Amino acid sequence: MPYTHFPQPGHEVVTRAQGDYLQFYYHLWLFADTVRGQTPWFQDPYEFAVPQATSPPRTYFVPLSLIYLVFFPLGGIAAYNLLVLSTFVLSGLAGYLFALRLVHTPGPAVLAGVVFALAPYRLGSLLGGHPTGFAFFFLPLILLALDHAVRERSWGGSVAAGLLTLTLPAVEPHFLYLLCLILPFYLLVRGMPGRVQAAPTGEAVRALAGRVLVLLPFALGLVGAVTMMLYVKKRVLDLSIVRAGRTLQEIRLFSPTFEDLWTRWNVSATEQIYPGLLAVLLAGVGVGWGLLNRKRDPQARRVVLFFLVLFLLAELLSLGPRTAVPLYDLAYRIVPFFAFLRQTSKFQVLALLALAVLVAFGTKGLQDRLPRRLPPWVIAGVLLSGLLLDYRPPRPAGVSLLPGQNQIYAELRGLTSPARVLFIPVWPGESSWSSLYQYTATLTRVPMVNGYSPAVSRRYVEEVYRPLDHVNRGEITEFEYGLLKKLGVTHLVLDRGAFPTKVSPFPSGLTLSRLETSPYLEPVAADNPLWLFTLRNHPGPVPAATLPTSPQGIFFEAEWMHRRVGRVISDGAASGGAAAGVALGEAPANHLVFGAHAGLPRGHYRVIFRIKGGGPAEEVLAGIEVAADEGRTSLARLDLRGRDLAEAYGDRTLDLTVADPRTVEFRVYWTGRGHMAVDYIYATFADQHDPQDVYPLEALSHALLLRRGPTGAGWVAFADPARTPRDHLLAGPYRRYPAGRYRVRFRIAVEERFAPPQVWLAVAEAHRRTILSERRVRPSEFQSSRAPEDLDLFFEVTQPTVIELLAKYEGGGAFILDQILVDPLREPQRRPGVAGQSRRGAATR
Repeated sequence: MPYTHFPQPGHEVVTRAQGDYLQFYYHLWLFADTVRGQTPWFQDPYEFAVPQATSPPRTYFVPLSLIYLVFFPLGGIAAYNLLVLSTFVLSGLAGYLFALRLVHTPGPAVLAGVVFALAPYRLGSLLGGHPTGFAFFFLPLILLALDHAVRERSWGGSVAAGLLTLTLPAVEPHFLYLLCLILPFYLLVRGMPGRVQAAPTGEAVRALAGRVLVLLPFALGLVGAVTMMLYVKKRVLDLSIVRAGRTLQEIRLFSPTFEDLWTRWNVSATEQIYPGLLAVLLAGVGVGWGLLNRKRDPQARRVVLFFLVLFLLAELLSLGPRTAVPLYDLAYRIVPFFAFLRQTSKFQVLALLALAVLVAFGTKGLQDRLPRRLPPWVIAGVLLSGLLLDYRPPRPAGVSLLPGQNQIYAELRGLTSPARVLFIPVWPGESSWSSLYQYTATLTRVPMVNGYSPAVSRRYVEEVYRPLDHVNRGEITEFEYGLLKKLGVTHLVLDRGAFPTKVSPFPSGLTLSRLETSPYLEPVAADNPLWLFTLRNHPGPVPAATLPTSPQGIFFEAEWMHRRVGRVISDGAASGGAAAGVALGEAPANHLVFGAHAGLPRGHYRVIFRIKGGGPAEEVLAGIEVAADEGRTSLARLDLRGRDLAEAYGDRTLDLTVADPRTVEFRVYWTGRGHMAVDYIYATFADQHDPQDVYPLEALSHALLLRRGPTGAGWVAFADPARTPRDHLLAGPYRRYPAGRYRVRFRIAVEERFAPPQVWLAVAEAHRRTILSERRVRPSEFQSSRAPEDLDLFFEVTQPTVIELLAKYEGGGAFILDQILVDPLREPQRRPGVAGQSRRGAATR
């Protein structure tokens, strides 16, 4: 299935990509499942299956789901893809018919349909799985039917417009809102008679009454749609996290910029607002042809002027509150419900509709003005070719492979007793990562605590997500166990494929190891990337061994953290060449750095603040602290006097014990005396010691695949040409190494049945700020025996440095990455013929 209109290089074909396309697919599948009698009508028993979640009314995206249902016998994924393709026909046809109604010439109307169907914004929304891209054809069809009703007093047109409008809350509620914004002005423009002889007052009144009366079916549909939306607002939105709408700051974050107007293809679908250079030029011709030619009838001029104003206003509103013109800010304050629009680019549906109409008028103007020896179809054909070239995507859409077979899927399908699943990681409910769990529901029909909705209830966030957030780090204490029992959870599934860094400062390997040793869980089965556990009816014996820990470190550059005093200073002695600093007299006492929240599981930690400063020897200059509860609870603190600091950076250490899982933050408080600078904050589990010499792959953050080892025990990390992205495969481990020289040994084995891989290996300062050493491993460097190869890098640091180990897969064959070794060296080591030696020696620091 397509998952994005603009895949990152190396991610053209991926496996199980999270995204809105899976959410939309889930709701289409739910409709088909309901029609087949597998699911009760107007219910969703599979997601948010807890009382704390408000269940919105099920609308099933009718009539889009009806098209999906037609293709469903071919398979759910095939039906989705055929629905995607059908929207090109529907959008193009709707744009064509609407433009034809206004310009009365087929050739120009065809170009209008092309603009409306192929504009980058629609493709970005469509291929990303947003209903907006699928439902584009609704607005021109509604206006077409409404135009027919108004100008020809057609009851059929009014009924059609009313029925289509009635479906908008189910398909794309934003379109209903946008329709209501432009409807009065459109009716005024199209309902105003042209040059006609003055009629007697009685006839004029009867004509006006007839035009109003014929709109009754449409009005009923509109009232019904608005009533449904008000019900949803009261029933869902008012109980959700967006009950008060969006703040201007939040809207600004999701708004495109002026630069996006001329960026042909944008990585972000919500910022993909390029209208098309040729389309805009043709629209300019249409404006000149429609407004400046006095021989044109007033009706044509009114139509062109209306769509010109609509295009300009819609483009301006698409930029949100980012512009100097305060139009959006004004509308935000005075227009009802305007604050609920988070993605301002949704105004593009109006902009593109207006642009398509103006393109049709411009094409007709060219056909009228150019020499008669050029047939109209030649002019339209040339312009059509230009539009197709301008809208041609620079690369194919990203495709997500969705495996239907997995041992965990089979286990869940085979559950006979009432079951309810908690998927890990747990998300607040509005994150697209949860769409992976919705896909699992389409294969298993097992109810789950998780779900994905942009309007998740506040109660769900407060009573389900936040209390269970620490499960993401593998923490199940008596409290979490009691809550899971109360929620009716019978099984837990760890999904390693849904584990970005925002979930935990530690890799999924730590979560897995703690779940496997939990007295509250019983491991059932594992099939990468899923691990299944059952919740015990009664807790088992508590393991005597200490809790598992992770070799991953936690590293925050001070200049990236929040601060209330001080500034970012350039400092060649600091990591990355910068630090957070403050001098005497600059500001009153306050926090120089704070924030950098991290969810920590139970355990003992060592926290190092790399800091320097000076001032009165016996006075307290600063306090370093690890706090919880937004600073209300101090877990560890140390006051630093002038004698404790020096003009060179040094380590100040806090020993931290987390008795219960907590979300903590790291703080440095400046008392206003003396001067100081903070370089970074670095933390590890207390049982981890620097320099670390061995990193098992299963304990690191990685994008490699996992499979059972040759003996059936343990897991092997490997890259597969068909499923592994051509991208970085490792992150971290963010561990610190003292000044010295080191050898990093990547142990790689090549699969017998594949050609040798192409891999880029590197050692870098944390967050890839500086590459310390690198090499590109060519296939010829692997021996023919296919035995494990030790691929070495050498690097040197002249001060304690937090490093990152990198491996980027560049294609070729499959390989296994077993472990990474780091050895200190007494003397510089150089191997002839090995690329990528140390880039930084003593002279560079």
